[in-house]
Amino acid sequence: MTGSSRHQHGEGEAETREEGEGALQALIESEERYRTLVETMGDGLAITDREGVVTYVNEAFCRMLDRPESEVLGRPALTLVHEDDHDGFRSEFARRAAGQEGQYEQRLVTRSGKAVYTLVTATPRYDAEGEFAGSFAVIKDISERKQALQALEESEARFRELADLLPQVVFETDEQGRLTLVNRNAFAALGYTPDDLEAGVNVMDTLIPEDRGRAADEIEMALRGEGPSTAEYTALRKDGTTFAIVVDSSPIVRNGKAVGLRAIGIDISERKELEAQLLESQKMEAMGQIAGGVAHDFNNMLTAIHGNAQLLQRELADEPDRLRLVEGILTAARRSAELTRHLLAFSRKQVLRPRVIDLNEMVGNIEPMLRRIIPENIRIVTALSEHLGQVEADPAQIEQVIVNLAVNARDAMPDGGTLSIRTANVILDDDRAGPRGGVAPGAYVMLAVSDTGIGMDEVTQSQVFDPFFTTRKGSGGTGLGLSTVYGIVRQTGGDVCVRSELGEGSTLEVYVPMTEAEAEAVPSPHESGADLRGSETVLVVEDEDVVRSLIAELLQRFGYTVLQAENADAALEVCRQGEGQIDLLVTDVVMPGTDGVELAETVTEMMPNIGVLYVSGYTDRALAFRDRLDERMRYMQKPFEVQEFIATIREMLDAPH
Repeated sequence: MTGSSRHQHGEGEAETREEGEGALQALIESEERYRTLVETMGDGLAITDREGVVTYVNEAFCRMLDRPESEVLGRPALTLVHEDDHDGFRSEFARRAAGQEGQYEQRLVTRSGKAVYTLVTATPRYDAEGEFAGSFAVIKDISERKQALQALEESEARFRELADLLPQVVFETDEQGRLTLVNRNAFAALGYTPDDLEAGVNVMDTLIPEDRGRAADEIEMALRGEGPSTAEYTALRKDGTTFAIVVDSSPIVRNGKAVGLRAIGIDISERKELEAQLLESQKMEAMGQIAGGVAHDFNNMLTAIHGNAQLLQRELADEPDRLRLVEGILTAARRSAELTRHLLAFSRKQVLRPRVIDLNEMVGNIEPMLRRIIPENIRIVTALSEHLGQVEADPAQIEQVIVNLAVNARDAMPDGGTLSIRTANVILDDDRAGPRGGVAPGAYVMLAVSDTGIGMDEVTQSQVFDPFFTTRKGSGGTGLGLSTVYGIVRQTGGDVCVRSELGEGSTLEVYVPMTEAEAEAVPSPHESGADLRGSETVLVVEDEDVVRSLIAELLQRFGYTVLQAENADAALEVCRQGEGQIDLLVTDVVMPGTDGVELAETVTEMMPNIGVLYVSGYTDRALAFRDRLDERMRYMQKPFEVQEFIATIREMLDAPH
């Protein structure tokens, strides 16, 4: 071979070698690119041989299972699968061996044993001879999606459970108004069953015919996207009965289109009944306001009539013929005053003044009035215990208790019967303390009012003290009588017990704590007033001229120096400019502008030793100042007896400062 030939041959070998090296380099680079692509995939990649042994995994797969590559390679893929999914894996692997591709869900297990939900896309692998060599799988972690789906299912289950627990009627409809979902209470309220729902019930079927046209308009507006609506209807149960319902509805929107309605309905039957009762109660309250106002003004006039008549009575002591005329005026005035006291009790504007009282005496005093309000076909019988203990309570309140119980007994006997009033001393021990579990053991005075009327069942007895509860449907009963009794008695530290059976009448027992204190002595209005005279200075504040003049006349006749003012501003000016010490302030409570209570507070700051006598027909602020009364402050109800008024003045002035 010549030198030239050898040279050419060497050049060919070099080129071939370079080409081979270039192809190898390209293959290496290509493999590197694919490896980089596989390793940087977000999804896992796994290759198994024909026995199902793992021969390759990428980093994403290892991260997915929190396992190092060395722990995965060379082990059967089945060992990486959750045990509950083993059968599924075997079935899928058999399909790969049969040449089928597949996609399926499968749980894998992390190193710590946690299950990972995955979506596997697998294809079979073949060798050079075309024989099955294993599988190639792309594994996507779908745990978050599964958890979200599971949370959605749980949320839906919770929603349905919550909807079933709601006391309201909850339902959904399609575009045609057919009910597609109702809660448990809807079935109960409307009387339908799930089978009825499957058969197809339209929401219109649940309304009375008169309401269906209006409901159709509301539904159409909602489906047009005009927003939620609230409307009141009369619902129609499957059995034909009805009840009032308020429905809040809004459209169900999917892909921007209203496909039905979602609604919540509230049974307002009870509310409707309460509204009617409230109207009745408001009417009674308005009547009470009128009665209280009338009583207040009437008491002012009666104070002038009654007071001046008493002064005239003193002057005509030696003229019997004229004295009889004055006594007639006084009798009429006292009876009128009794009427105003009943008006004030009705309007609940009397001042509360608890004192030691005898229930037997109370019953005896009120019995004549009861005989006027109890019809003749009802016989009144009293059985009053001797040596009855005394109680501390407001006489006006106890009088109201007796009257309310008697009226309740009367209403239970529309055809007549016997009303019994009984008193007794009782000892409540631990077992009997509080007939209803509300008072402490001890000594009590019992007042029992019984009737021979229709009686009450257990349900009625359980509600008898509830406000607005009444069995007198349509007869004007407000349902406040016994609830008022219960409130008054509880305020005294006592309790009320009801005992009744249908057809056997009822007995209501009032238990009031017994007191060891002695009953207060009431000064006689006929005592001589010689020792009641005085020379002190009294400031009289009263907006009614005739009443102010009367009080001033009374005080001056008994020797007192009197300063007068028609309102609080004038009274304060008198206090600032007056000479000498003012010993006592006599003031009305209800006056235009600043009332008597505020006036007294200002005056007592200026003159700490001054006494205050409140004189009024009534006051809404009675509770506001009653607890602040001390030995230097008293309250007197209009109209008053001259003797009692002057005695109170003298008593207050003589009290130690």
